[in-house]
Amino acid sequence: MADIKLKSAYEIYKHRNKCLLHNWEEERRVVELKENHILPDDPSELQYGHPGILTLNENAEMSKITDFQDSFRYPKVNYVQQVGSRRKLFERDLSEKIQSQMLAKMAGRQEKPDYKTATMEAFNIEGFESKNPKPTQTHDYRTEQPVSYWLQNYQKIHGVTMVKTRDTVFRRDCAFSKPVEESWEEAEPYIKEHYP
Repeated sequence: MADIKLKSAYEIYKHRNKCLLHNWEEERRVVELKENHILPDDPSELQYGHPGILTLNENAEMSKITDFQDSFRYPKVNYVQQVGSRRKLFERDLSEKIQSQMLAKMAGRQEKPDYKTATMEAFNIEGFESKNPKPTQTHDYRTEQPVSYWLQNYQKIHGVTMVKTRDTVFRRDCAFSKPVEESWEEAEPYIKEHYP
């Protein structure tokens, strides 16, 4: 198809509409196919589709079953007995003997099952008494500030309200909403207070 000589649209369609003659690029590309009678000359012959797109064998008969029925068929069961009754009895007897021998071997070394849960194994131990450890230092939660990650790193955190004292329990700072008249003689913001 690369060596096809392109004819002008006017040469091809002299007898047809003169509208958009130079835009019929696709039509000019298939001129040689039409001249060699690979494609029909009249476009009305292709109104129901181009030949060879869906199948090359147009005379083939249609399939009588769908793709679903073809893919998912019922299993074919052979109802004719394949093995004799003597052989079946022999195989069953042999499997029972082997099974009883294996169970006899395993019976001697079979361990009792352990039904202990994690709570029974790790927490409910006999003879263990839970005792709280004795405090090494005296701490008063009412007057002493607890040690926490936020208290140790409050200078690095953006947007934290000012901390005026380090030796008392945490109190929310409300200096931003306090009227000026009430805060005349108080310490300036961000200055540490000496709290007893």
